[in-house]
Amino acid sequence: MISAAVIEALKEIVPADKVLLQEPMKLHTTFRIGGPADCLVYLENEEQLCKIQKYLRLVDVPYTVIGNGSNLLVSDQGYAGIVLVVGKHMSRIEVRDCYLEAEAGALMSQGAKALVIDLRDNPGGWVDDAQKVADMFLEEGNVASLVYRDGTTELYTTTTDGKENPIPLVVLVNEYSASASEILAGALQDNDRGTIVGRRSFGKGLVQQQIPYADGSALRLTTARYYTPTGRSIQKPYTIGDDESYEEDLWNRYRNNEFFSADSIRFADSLKRTTPGGKVVYGGGGIMPDVFVPADTTDVTKYFIEVAGRNILYRYTIEYADRHRDALNAVRTIGGLDSLLDGDRRLFDDFIAYAARKGVAPRYDDIARSHKLIEAQLRAYIGRNTSLEDDGFYAQIYPVDDVIVRAIGILNGKRDD
Repeated sequence: MISAAVIEALKEIVPADKVLLQEPMKLHTTFRIGGPADCLVYLENEEQLCKIQKYLRLVDVPYTVIGNGSNLLVSDQGYAGIVLVVGKHMSRIEVRDCYLEAEAGALMSQGAKALVIDLRDNPGGWVDDAQKVADMFLEEGNVASLVYRDGTTELYTTTTDGKENPIPLVVLVNEYSASASEILAGALQDNDRGTIVGRRSFGKGLVQQQIPYADGSALRLTTARYYTPTGRSIQKPYTIGDDESYEEDLWNRYRNNEFFSADSIRFADSLKRTTPGGKVVYGGGGIMPDVFVPADTTDVTKYFIEVAGRNILYRYTIEYADRHRDALNAVRTIGGLDSLLDGDRRLFDDFIAYAARKGVAPRYDDIARSHKLIEAQLRAYIGRNTSLEDDGFYAQIYPVDDVIVRAIGILNGKRDD
């Protein structure tokens, strides 16, 4: 429940009739489902949003921001906290010192002073969507070019002036970032906007058109290639007819130590390009990050692979949540979640015993090596079983994610690449 003091403070920022208690969320979601929010506040302008966000962070009250007709899935238990509703008159929220620009319908946990866009394991999608994201951060100009087999060119350009959005930005990529996600990363890198962090991306820069036949088969014809603003081809090299080498590319990167050392990655000088800011970038095989973070496998042991791969770790957290449902239901903040889990000193040992009962005998050398990773995953999945949902999950898992840790360090001015 929200205290009377907090409710009165909200009414000093917005009109009293805009503050609703126990408001059914089904009235505010596209799918018309969801129990009541402790408190729902209609916002009339950006100033109100900024003031309320600052106040709620100060008093440590959980909140979320929804837009018009947000495609949210809210449980029958509702939302334990405050829901801030951005109206139609606020269809865009500008990035300034305390809030984030987003189209109406976006969900924001809090105003942002810096952004990390995580494109790892993102196989791509619609290029138009990549263009819209780039549109938020780039000055009016080129995002990518599409060059067809006959030599004609189609340009994807920004439509607004993202120069007015100076928010610090880091973009994360890895070997499974492909296609449209590479177009976005390449557009930002080529325009010296933000820092690309992680490992070399997949290298998918072809456009195919599928031509169906009457017998149910189809021909997939390559019709064009994507190029970044500096003229880099995203597509990695391939030989027509040699499917095996193309499909084994990631395995070959692993064997050549490319996942672990940037020095193992070679680019031809002919593929070199220079950004407007003087940064040297290369084409012909994905997006090479500005800051390389090697794959970390030191914590991944045979024991961890078994308990995670056989879903034992995840099943344990579900059963744990069922046994501690009242305590988890009372969690409202990340600090509250940390206090609850820190207080359960038998959590880790209890899981080891559970895994043994499920057929995975303890290997104490492996357990010592994987301790940090196992504990983080236990806490993350349990955190997701609270009202915090994904916020509870990521707050626990990010501290053991080397790429996220490096990204945050860069945003805090610590860059030692």
